[in-house]
Amino acid sequence: MDTIETVRNTAATEAVRSVLQNHVLFNVLPTAEKRAIELLLEVRHVPAGKRLFTQGAAADGMYVIHDGRARLKENIGSKLVSVGLIEPGATIGQTSLLEAAKWPHHVIAETPLTLVCLRADRARMIIAESRVVEEHFKRYVGLVEVGERLRALLGNATYTAEEFSDLLSKMGVKLIRADTAVFNQGDADPRLYFIESGAVELIRAPIQGDPISLSRCGRGTLIGETGALPRRSPKGIQTYTAKALTDVTVLVIYQQTVERILALNPELAQRLTQRARDVEQIEADEIAARKRAEGVDLRIKLAEGLSEDEFRAAAKVKAATKFAVIRQNTQADSAAACLAMVMGHYGRKFTLGQMQELTGLNTPEINPDEIIRSAETLGFRAKGYALPYSALKGLKLPAILGWQGYHWVVLLKATDREVEIVDPALGIQKIKRDEFITSWTAADVAGVLDRRPDCGVLILLEPTVKFEKEEEAKSSIRHFINYIIPYRKYYGEAILAAVVINILGLASPLFIQTIVDNVVVHHDVGLLNMMLGGMVLVALLTTAMSVVQSLLLAHTTSRLDMRLMSEFYRHVLSLPMDFFLTKNKGEILARFGENQKIRAILTGSTITVLMNTLMIVLYFLMMFAYSLPLSLIVVVFIPIYIGIVVYFTPKIKAIAQEIFITNSQSQSYLIESLNGIEALKATSNEYFARARWENSFVENVNRSFRQQKLSLMSNSLFKLATLASSIAVLWIGANQVMSGSMSIGELMGFNMLMGLVTGPVTQMVNLWNELQEVRIAIDRVGDVLNVKSEHVTVSSADKIQTQVRNLEGEIKFQNVNFSYNTNDQKRSVMHGFDLTIQPGEHVAFVGPSGCGKSTIAKMVLGFYKPASGDLTIDGKDIKTMDLNSLRRNIGVVLQDTFIFGGTVAENIALGDPEPDMQAVQEAAKMAGSEDFIINFPLGYQTRIGEKGMGLSGGQRQRVGIARALYRRPKIMIFDEATSALDNESEARITQELKTVLVNRTSITIAHRLTTVMDSDRICFIKDGKVQEQGTHAQLIDPEFLKENGYTGLYYQLARTQFDLPPLPASS
Repeated sequence: MDTIETVRNTAATEAVRSVLQNHVLFNVLPTAEKRAIELLLEVRHVPAGKRLFTQGAAADGMYVIHDGRARLKENIGSKLVSVGLIEPGATIGQTSLLEAAKWPHHVIAETPLTLVCLRADRARMIIAESRVVEEHFKRYVGLVEVGERLRALLGNATYTAEEFSDLLSKMGVKLIRADTAVFNQGDADPRLYFIESGAVELIRAPIQGDPISLSRCGRGTLIGETGALPRRSPKGIQTYTAKALTDVTVLVIYQQTVERILALNPELAQRLTQRARDVEQIEADEIAARKRAEGVDLRIKLAEGLSEDEFRAAAKVKAATKFAVIRQNTQADSAAACLAMVMGHYGRKFTLGQMQELTGLNTPEINPDEIIRSAETLGFRAKGYALPYSALKGLKLPAILGWQGYHWVVLLKATDREVEIVDPALGIQKIKRDEFITSWTAADVAGVLDRRPDCGVLILLEPTVKFEKEEEAKSSIRHFINYIIPYRKYYGEAILAAVVINILGLASPLFIQTIVDNVVVHHDVGLLNMMLGGMVLVALLTTAMSVVQSLLLAHTTSRLDMRLMSEFYRHVLSLPMDFFLTKNKGEILARFGENQKIRAILTGSTITVLMNTLMIVLYFLMMFAYSLPLSLIVVVFIPIYIGIVVYFTPKIKAIAQEIFITNSQSQSYLIESLNGIEALKATSNEYFARARWENSFVENVNRSFRQQKLSLMSNSLFKLATLASSIAVLWIGANQVMSGSMSIGELMGFNMLMGLVTGPVTQMVNLWNELQEVRIAIDRVGDVLNVKSEHVTVSSADKIQTQVRNLEGEIKFQNVNFSYNTNDQKRSVMHGFDLTIQPGEHVAFVGPSGCGKSTIAKMVLGFYKPASGDLTIDGKDIKTMDLNSLRRNIGVVLQDTFIFGGTVAENIALGDPEPDMQAVQEAAKMAGSEDFIINFPLGYQTRIGEKGMGLSGGQRQRVGIARALYRRPKIMIFDEATSALDNESEARITQELKTVLVNRTSITIAHRLTTVMDSDRICFIKDGKVQEQGTHAQLIDPEFLKENGYTGLYYQLARTQFDLPPLPASS
């Protein structure tokens, strides 16, 4: 407190008198003692951002906030965590007036503060001199905080000091332990409770159904209003239970005191009455939502003819059998997949990609809190528990379980012996109790404070009213159907050709029947020639139609391929940066291959399904015309074919999903090893890379072999069923021929028809398996297509994005918050970040690794969007700006400059189809790259390999600097741009850039201070905020640091790179 200004002027005198008149500790003192206290009070002014007191340090007196706000922070583990704000009227340190005490929190000025202080040493002097003051302080010091709450409850009411003192004496303080009730529903308890610390959950138990969680309350909340309001509850009956979630301290306001406070402050009575109505409305909405949710189940119950009790008993089993599995692609997907499956169970269908975009659950180690927060945003009431196995049987399922560390699964059913879970990696599994307990993530591993060995992590989810309003995801299949529409003419012609081909196929059985029954029996050569001529004509027409159909399909396929792949690639390139940060390259590449499967179904298989369905109907009609008994035999075997398909398809589908995942991993390993070949060879780890890829590849081969075995079994059983049906038809048909009820020609014709039916049925079976794979492919591609592009699609005039032209270069951050994980703001990179960069100003960011320097620069580029707050460029919100045109006006040099395959000139003028060679040369000269470029055999036209093969690290960075300068942008961003250069080259380029950057705004990020020491302003970033700012000379000047209350963070960094003395202790 030695740097805090202490004053006593007219304004200060008024502040002192205001505290004496209104503060609970002074307002009822006799006049003489009050005057004596007045002489001891001090007024202090504290600048914003200044730390007043340090947690654990000795408290030196009582401080009353007269004006401004201060933030309370605590050391929790290794982190400094905010625990609340204190505002005008708040008092801290009062206990130190009577005895030695320590500050329970760090206290930091949020805004400029005016404090009225009574120092402890002075207070003890007057206590020793005056028995009146001593007794008064002993009585009222402990009631200071209670008095503040009482004054807040009274609001603007008029009352005497004696009335206030009397009310204060009739309020109590009570400690409630965690998991016990402050009061219970139905209790006759006409008291109000003010939560001073801790958290309370309000729970209402309806007449029927599960308890309803009304809300969770924390410090500063009044509860118990439903029993304390005499008009709503004459007998003081509480209508809900208040359960302590943690240890809770409450101020108890007794019935008579409540009545007097409400009489003095009618406005408070109105607020409490409205709160009681809100509680009733929450209950009514929840019950209505439950009834709507049960409506579908009740209709099913009536349709099935079940009684109410039978329906309830079968509900859990039914839920498990109807559960739709969503597979993960990587380990990082398990939490999102589980949440998507539970959403689907309650009637809201989302793909994995859509769920990840909504929730941000796409990192390998998701903790329970992140899942709970995500579920609550989707309309669930979610809560995490540490439970023993014995508690699982009575739960409302499905629930989400921790599994083998940070993997997540869905619990469907639990009995004494086994459980049924859905693992996003393996599908539905039944697991024995002992095996389950071994794999169930222990509570202490996931951070739940329960270390009993038999307890595991479980998250219960229950839909609320908000859940019903959650917009369901659009089906991905519709996206692909839209591709067919422009080619419907070609499809129609191809289908017509297929119809003609199949109708011509019906001629063969008729020809065979006529030849056997008429030509052979009657030796009719003329009829034979006519039949053979007809067969030749049919064959020619069939061939011609087949050629036409193939050409139509080839024409459609080529154009569909082009549209599918090009539009998919265009969409991938338009996705925001965070998509690429959470997906590996192999996974993205694998989805390009999935487009081919989808195209195959859209072109060939769609027509096959339509034709086969039509022809099966026609063939059966003809078969029934030939023979009813033989047709019934074929009909009997159809369910057998279907049964084979139904049994094998899910198994084949599951393995296909596993193959996709391992194939993606194999591709990722290959790409990774080729990208990092230099590091592998330098560390002699080629064997490690090859072994890792081989393990993944062998795993993929094994799964493919399992899939082939299942397909072989499926096809073999199908062929066996087909052979059995043929034998049965021949045996019964031969008997009919011998009995004279059927001719030999008819039997042969029927046999041909049966073959024509079996072919389409076989194709339909094989097609069904393909459709399952394509369904997976559609979901996978849909996961990418459903991710919103970073470029807004214009659908109305007010959504048109501003084209960026002629930037001035002003950049302004206002209270910006940002976290890479949208559901874990505790790990925010930026906290209330404020900074204004003027046009033409050269600003540098320095600070420890991971403090958010590069994030700030990438936010200017639109790579990331603020979670809250505003980022404006030239006064325009970046959210309304067209990102492509914005980025064309910003020159960027990243730490790892990527060089594309092509000429040097093409890399400098990247994206310009006709490079301006004069501008290319000027940019190269300013970047210091012309020296080595002119020594190349073809100069600027020299081709350089992929990723800059043939260029050193420093040369690549200089090409990157030239690329940034080529378009002459008004804003330049240098992110460790000269880190790969030697000191001499860095100094030369830095000097040349000074001329280049005139009238341009620049942001420089660096660890080497020689790069930034000439900047107009240097900002030291730490904990997501600007902690210190100034020029290099200012930030190493102890006097400047002292004047601005800086702790010398930049100075300490500068000492590691320059010869500076230690910072004087007084600074």
